[in-house]
Order: sequence, then structure tokens, then C-alpha cells
Amino acid sequence: MTISVPTNRTLSMIAFAQCGLISSMLHAQTSPPADTTKPVKTESITVRAPIVQEDYSAPRSSTATKTDASNLEIPQAVNVVNAQILGDQQARSLDDALKNVSGVTMGNNFGHTRDSHFIRGFSGGFFGSSGSVLRDGIRSMSSRSFSITTDRVEVLKGPASLLYGILDPGGVINVISKKPLSQNFTQLGMIANSYGGGASWFDVSRPVTDTLATRVIVEHERSEYWRNFGDNRRTLIAPSLAYQSGPWDISLNYEYLDFDVPFDRGTVFFNGRPLNVPIERRFGEPYERMNGIVHLVQSQAIYQVSPSLKLRGTFGWNSEINSDRRAMVVSPSLGLGTTGIITRSIQGADDRTRKTLYASFDSQSAFDVAGLRHKLMLGVDYESIINNDPSFFRRRGVTGFNIFNPVYGQLPLPTNLRDGDTVFWQTTKSDAQSTSVFAQDSISITNQWIAVVGARYQRSNQYADNQNNLAVVPAPVVLDKQTNSVFLPNVGLVYKAFDGMSLYVNHSRSFRPNATSATALGPFDPETGVVYEVGVKLESVQGLSGTVAVYQIDKENVLVSDGGLTRAVGAARSSGIEIDIAGQLTRNLGFIGTYAYTDATVKRDRVTTEGKRLPGVAKNVASLYLNYRIDSWSIGGGLRHVGKSATDPINSYDLDAYTVADLHSAYQWKIADKTVAIRLSVKNLLNKVYYSGALAGPINLTGGGSTFIGEPRQVLLQASLTF
Repeated sequence: MTISVPTNRTLSMIAFAQCGLISSMLHAQTSPPADTTKPVKTESITVRAPIVQEDYSAPRSSTATKTDASNLEIPQAVNVVNAQILGDQQARSLDDALKNVSGVTMGNNFGHTRDSHFIRGFSGGFFGSSGSVLRDGIRSMSSRSFSITTDRVEVLKGPASLLYGILDPGGVINVISKKPLSQNFTQLGMIANSYGGGASWFDVSRPVTDTLATRVIVEHERSEYWRNFGDNRRTLIAPSLAYQSGPWDISLNYEYLDFDVPFDRGTVFFNGRPLNVPIERRFGEPYERMNGIVHLVQSQAIYQVSPSLKLRGTFGWNSEINSDRRAMVVSPSLGLGTTGIITRSIQGADDRTRKTLYASFDSQSAFDVAGLRHKLMLGVDYESIINNDPSFFRRRGVTGFNIFNPVYGQLPLPTNLRDGDTVFWQTTKSDAQSTSVFAQDSISITNQWIAVVGARYQRSNQYADNQNNLAVVPAPVVLDKQTNSVFLPNVGLVYKAFDGMSLYVNHSRSFRPNATSATALGPFDPETGVVYEVGVKLESVQGLSGTVAVYQIDKENVLVSDGGLTRAVGAARSSGIEIDIAGQLTRNLGFIGTYAYTDATVKRDRVTTEGKRLPGVAKNVASLYLNYRIDSWSIGGGLRHVGKSATDPINSYDLDAYTVADLHSAYQWKIADKTVAIRLSVKNLLNKVYYSGALAGPINLTGGGSTFIGEPRQVLLQASLTF
């Protein structure tokens, strides 16, 4: 793999507006909703002048049970960010989508190159993956899992290990893809970005026969980065097939992504405060980039044996190979606030590989026993997760870079990575394999009472080693080789008080191996979690739905980064309350309101961290979005507030709270049998300067070399032609 350097600037926003190509009103809005269980028999497309009247509520989901189910009958909190929401807000990333969900905040996104989130106070990273992120129910190893192929995003709060295996107890994010349609559908378009450049795409779905449908989605992006150098380059190709005939439903999809994006660790804090420099100024070099190739293959076959019995087989393979270069801030001078002098070091990796292989088989049946209605799922699955970092390196630090008067180009890329200036070279490998059997039964005791019980027995083997040139860790050394077996029960109870209202209680457990080859302190015992949750769900006739949940999560053997060293704390607890409301206040007025109070602290550890807040977790997070729609026009916007959060395990300082405002508007009209749509969005309308997170691990006790900056005001202009 090679690291490319930006050359000329891409087309400006004006050039995009003048060109004759037309782009989409965001992929999810104009595309009709897909039925995940019968991919060919989807809702037909109706092209008309008014904007599609789909509301913000989503009374059903598939993530919690692996089947289409009413949210009122699920004893866990479930949030669905549907196609209409994604379209209205012009969501271009998973961060954009998840601002509509309570209890979710940004984590360490590895220099703005990957998805990373805290759910109910805990992050879900495992063996270098994106954490608790699924693609159509299968663990994603892609750095970025959200794209133009996304139809909707479902978030299941609390443990999901019963059905999905190794996951964090905070929750799971399931990115669900668009499926082939049974009607002709074509969408052409472009999007322009006020930073410069943009993206163009087409989305074509065709029924080949009465039983076979295809869909091809292609997107190319080249847009300028908002800081003083860098650009984003992505090319995505995603064909898919769906076959439905008699008892058979079969789907197959493939996705190819070629990306080359800035690697940006953010800015420097000193003594707990940002330095007085423009937020656009980077302290690295123009070669700070990550590039890579992603392949994703997924297939599912469903056979309907009878009206009450269904068999399903699922297969998934996901691979990403990437490389990066970074000019990292490794230490400031003692008088940084006045001198501005910092020391930088070149770091990077070549051909970093992440792979996952998944296969499962399950049966779903419905039957009556002793007057009780059962919906039973029995299944087995296998998963393999492989990580290989063959060439991580770090060069000797070079001082003299002045952040107040930067001169770039004084830290060139080396031609030989194995010379005397390379102070650290490491090769790491990790491999985790798990085999499980699981069962889940939803029992209708009466018309009002539903019990959901289940269990998973999982056996996992993990291996991790490294080889490096540091004397303190002899090379080669095996740091982690474990075999674990675990039994994970899950018990929930739902009481449907009346139509449109249910109460629920849930108790469940989670399991996640703690595999790391980055420290000589390993191996670590597996991380385990215990969750108790109660809540109430409401759905109104007008289409407004809401959930109020109260929970407590206790985790053992939680890993933290402490002074650059990974270690395990004894126990951590997250408890809180979440409120989510979404749907239609009136026929024309859509509403989303969320609030989360999250108290995440270390409960048992050495003196330095016991009682401290977990890094990156804000106690108070809230959002409010409205969208008014009438005939062919809509306008909306909203606010998101994130409270202050700690930057490291010892809570040496906090990142300030912030509130960001967004605004969006759309208009569409009909030309012959085609629909033209124009959409304008302004993100961070008031141009608020804020800091969204920090990489735990202090520099001069400040954590300041890796503090992530939120994007300033951004204007997106889309136009689409749909027929």
C-alpha cells in the first residue's frame, strides 16, 4: 500500500452548482423502505411531486430478535434512525445518524478515520474492530460502516451477546443496507460541499424476472478537508441480488471501497485548555493520511418450510487492508503557551489487515404448548476475527516546530524505515475464533404478558503476539493465548398495559475477551458485564413513539489506557436514564427528542482511578430536531447538546460542554415522469468551536496531543433526479 499526498484542489461548490448533473436528496429519503425478510417483495416506488410522506417513527425493528418484531414486545430499548431521518438531515456518517439516539457519544476515532462510539458509557472496540457495529447483523471490520448504501440504522441498548456473540454490554449498532427492489428505480446525483469538492453517485435497481432483482450503487467522492490541508477520496461499488420464489428467499451483496483520507489527531491542549491558534491549523504534515481497500460479502438464504417454520443460513466476510502515516505530537516544550515549540515524531503502519468470517444457521418456529404461544429461535454460529499489523513504526522525535508560526516540510518521510532513527518497530498478530449455540423463546403467556428467555453457550479461542525491537519486551513474545467458555443467560418480561403502551424489565449478561498484544501486562481475564434494565414504551395512533429506560451495567476487567500503557481496572459501573421520542407531532411536523444521563465511573481499582469518571463519557447529552413538511417543500433543524467529559482515567481535566445547531431545507418538483429534488443543509449553523473527544493518555499531564476538534460550519447542497 502507498500513502498518497494531496495535489490540486478539487472542484469548488460553485462549479458543482453550475454543472448539469443532478444529485440525490440523500440516498435514504427517495429510496423506498426495504423489507429485510423478503428483499424482492418491497414496497413499490411511486414517483410524485410532493416529498414522500414517511414519518419519523419506526414501530418495528429486526436487530433485537433477528426477526421483524414490534418494538412494544421487545424487553430492551431499541432506537431506529429510519430512511426519512437520514434523508432530511443529510447524514453522511454514522456520527450524523447517531446524534438522533440517546446515550451514544463519539469515542476514539483513530484520527477521524474510523467509527468509534460510547454506548451507555462503554466503548465496544475488540481486536481493532469498529466495536459494537454490525452490517446487516454481522460484525463490521470496516473503518467506516455508513455509506450511501445505508437504508437505516438500528441501535439495540444493553447486551446483545445472546444473538450476536462477543459484544460490549452497552449496546450494538446495526447498519442495515438497501436491498434490490421489485420495481424499476434509478437515481442520479451529486452533492457539493462548502469546504470544496463533493461526491456523485447513481443507484439503479431492476427486476430481472418475476423472481430475481438486482441493484447497483456506485459513489465517488473527492472533497476538501476542512483544516488547512488534506482531502477525502472514496470510490464505492456495491452490487446486490435478491431471489424470491416459492419458499425460497436468497440475497447476495458485495461492497468494494477504495479510500484515501486525512489522518488527523486534532489539536494540542496545554494545562487543560486549547492553545490560542486557529482550529484549522494542523500540527502535522500533508502526508498524514490513511488509505485502504475494503471488501464485504454477505449472503442469506431463507427457506419457509411451513407457515410456522422457517430455516435461515447466513454468511459474511469482511476485509480491510490499510496503511497510514502521521506526524504525531509527542511532547510540548515547558513553555509551550509562549514559545509554541513542540516535538513531533513520524509514525505509521503498512498493510494493516482486519478480517472477519461469520457463518450461522438458525430455525424460527411458532407453536402452542399448554395454551402458551411460543416463538422459538434455535441456532449455531461461528466467527473468526483476524488482525495483523506487520509493520508499525515510530521514528525519533524532532523538535523545533512552532505551532504559532508553522513551517511545514521540515519532517520529511523517511526512505528507510529500519535505520537508526526508527526507535520502535513492532509486528502484532491476533486471532479470535468462537463457536456458539443459542436459543431464544418469546412466550405469550396472556394477551398482555410476554416473557422472552434465552441463552448462549460460547467457546472462544484467542491468540495474540508481538515482535518488536524494544529490550523491555523480548522478541518474539506471546502475550495472550486463552480459551474461554461462557454461558450467557437473558431474561426479559413485557407487560402490554393497553394498546400502544408496554412496560418491560430485562436482566442479561455479556462476555468479551480482553486480547491485547500492546503491553507486557497481558494476558487479561475476559471482560464480563451484568445488566439490569426497566422501561416503558409508548406508541400513539398519530405516529409518535417513545421509550424511557433506566439501567445499571456492572463490568469486570475493563481495559483503560493509563499514561500510554494498557491495563485493566477492577470494575466499572454505568447507570443512567434515557428518553427517546420520535415520530409525528402532526401530519406535517416530524419530531425527534432525546436525553441521556450517564454516570460511568470506576468502582474498584488502585487509588489513582477509583471513583473517577470513565474517559470520554458525558453525563448529560440531549438533542431536539423538528422538520415541517408541506406539499413539495420541507424545512427543519435542531440542536444537540453534549455535556463535559473527562479526557483520561485520572480525570486531569475536562472537555467543555457544547451545543451545535443544524438547519436543513428541501424542495422537489416533477418533470414529465421524473422527480427533481434539491436539498440544502447547514451543519453547525452558528460555527461553534468545540472538542468532541480526546485520546486517553496524557502528554505533559494534559492529554493534549490528540484532542479531536468538531467540524465548523458546513453547507451541503444536493440535487437529484429520480425515475
